[in-house]
Amino acid sequence: MNVKGAIIYLPVEFPERSVTFYKNLFSNTPDIFLEDGLIIIELPNLNLFLIEKNRFEAYYSLKTGRSVQLPKDNVGTIMSCILSSEEEVDKALIKVSEYGGKVTHDATINETLGVYAGYFSDPDGHIWELAYYPPEYNRILNFVNPN
Repeated sequence: MNVKGAIIYLPVEFPERSVTFYKNLFSNTPDIFLEDGLIIIELPNLNLFLIEKNRFEAYYSLKTGRSVQLPKDNVGTIMSCILSSEEEVDKALIKVSEYGGKVTHDATINETLGVYAGYFSDPDGHIWELAYYPPEYNRILNFVNPN
C-alpha cells in the first residue's frame, strides 16, 4: 500500500460554529471554509473534514453500518498536533477557551515519556492533544522534529 495522504472525517453539530472555532485556533492554516455542510481544514500531512452530522450520517452510516454519535460524553479518538515548543502548546491552549472549546487537561510533562502535552475538546466534544516532543525524543522514535 502506498499512502499518498490522510483524511479524518468527523461529524459536527453546528458547522458554522466549527468553522469559527478552527479558523481562530489554526490561524496560520491557509483556507478553512464551509461548503454544503463540509468543512475542510488542511493541516501538515493531514486533511480534516468536518461534516454536518445529518450529512455524515446519511452517507457514512450507509457505508459502515453504524450510527453517528458526537463524542460529548465519550472519547473514541484523540487527534494530536505536535507543536514547536512548550510555550506554543501553552499559547494554543489559552486560545481554546477564548474560541468556544474547553481545556480538559492543562499541559504538563509526562515524566515517563518526556513529552509536554495538554488536551482540549472542540465545541462538538472532539478531543485534541497539543504536544511538544523534545528533540532527543524525536530522534529515538524517528519523528520529524518540528523545530
